Amino acid sequence: MGRFWNTLCLAARPRGLVGWSAVLLAAGLFCATGVSVFHTPPHEVMYTAHWLMGPELHGSRLAIATIEVGNTGRKALAETRVVLAKAVVDRAIMPMKVRDFGVSDRTATEATEGGRLVLGLGRLKPGDRVEVQFVLNGDVSETPPAWPEVLLAVEPAEGKAVEGHPDSTVFARFLFSVFGDLLPF
Repeated sequence: MGRFWNTLCLAARPRGLVGWSAVLLAAGLFCATGVSVFHTPPHEVMYTAHWLMGPELHGSRLAIATIEVGNTGRKALAETRVVLAKAVVDRAIMPMKVRDFGVSDRTATEATEGGRLVLGLGRLKPGDRVEVQFVLNGDVSETPPAWPEVLLAVEPAEGKAVEGHPDSTVFARFLFSVFGDLLPF
């Protein structure tokens, strides 16, 4: 055991505290999310979802659901599907909006499969972001449904879908590509 520890310490010395801190941070990110900042896979979709709660008004409260889906891979994806619980989306008080980068409207196909609403987002080029929004109205004492009950799946045509923030991952990969040569490893 002592010989192994000495070998490990000798290998660690040239990298320094900053180098090993960066390696441990990247390893922790990879273990927690399955996403690497050192490598961009050919096909990868990242998604995140959150509720924005509105103010109380006459005993009711609005809850705005936002789902962001982004292609963080190197290649375009032919089709990406977002699968939602139909019972929750049917309670929306306004039509669902699907937008590119949260700004311009995007055409999405809708299909019902049992109790599931399947949104076909179409082709996603690398770097594309699509935002899906709908609004629920409920009693002030109600909390919106938990995300596993609302967002059932994100299904890319190729590769994998990973929960996480697409913009943050792309930014971390950019930082590594620019400053990676400065790291002492």
